[in-house]
Amino acid sequence: MASFYLEPEDSYYLASLSSNPIAQKLEIAKIGVHPELREWTFVIKGKPQGDQGLWQELAQAVKSAAPEVLSVRFDWTMEDSDSDVTYLEQAIKQVQSQVENGSMVSEPNVSTPRRNGNGRKRGLLVNTIGGQAVPIKDLQEEERNVVICGEVVSFDSRLTRTGKTLIIFDLYDGTDTLSCKAFLDEPQDLGFKQGEWLKVRGNLQFQSFDNQLSLMVQALTGAEAPPTLVDEAPVKRVELHLHTKMSGLDGTIDVEDVVKLAASLGHEALAITDHGVIQAFPDAHRAGKKHNVKIIFGVEGYLVENDLHI
Repeated sequence: MASFYLEPEDSYYLASLSSNPIAQKLEIAKIGVHPELREWTFVIKGKPQGDQGLWQELAQAVKSAAPEVLSVRFDWTMEDSDSDVTYLEQAIKQVQSQVENGSMVSEPNVSTPRRNGNGRKRGLLVNTIGGQAVPIKDLQEEERNVVICGEVVSFDSRLTRTGKTLIIFDLYDGTDTLSCKAFLDEPQDLGFKQGEWLKVRGNLQFQSFDNQLSLMVQALTGAEAPPTLVDEAPVKRVELHLHTKMSGLDGTIDVEDVVKLAASLGHEALAITDHGVIQAFPDAHRAGKKHNVKIIFGVEGYLVENDLHI
């Protein structure tokens, strides 16, 4: 029997140790520690599942990650994990009843948030979040324990009438954008701002008042942004066929942005060839001067025979 129990920093730590679908859903309730035997006991929410091979794999992975541990055991709470609904989950289920009132919003009537063993409120910030991030574009229906990773493209916070804080931020991962929400009992500096990358875990739920899916956040941590685009070619290319947003239905990028990108890649010149128009030329000229990129002014034109009757 364990000498004492610890509250896990990441309840889904085991998910980071195995790609097995069952492991991805395992939620740790607490970790028992026996110092003399150098033994850890993971108490997992729910009922026993999976085969012996999975538990041997997880035990070996834990011992590899923590060499001081000689023995790893697993136990279960024998409770239905679906009944273990967090404060945040209850909040999002009732968020459709919120009433906008300027910068204030009415707060759902929910129970007190869960606390850990020493009575402290469990915060959103954690050191690590296990599990592989799912592309946002693949999220199409309600789901529990979803992990996503992306750039913060917007952030807002509102004070509720009872003194709690509702935070709302959007994450973009290169495939799509998802709105994330959480309620905080007390003001808290989460340590991130727009433009930074986060890894977030929560429950994906449909909100009828805006007809879209949102992620009710259970935990979040900082993440590294993907590497920036680099052109390692010894001789840089010159793009001679490029459409800006001035090419209707065939271009979306602003000319300033594309010239800036070319400069960051070390390209010395760039051609602008919109469809039958030259409206991008003035902005292209200014951007070229600003970023020291030579602009080649062009156009993708249309030729017809003079004698052709249309």
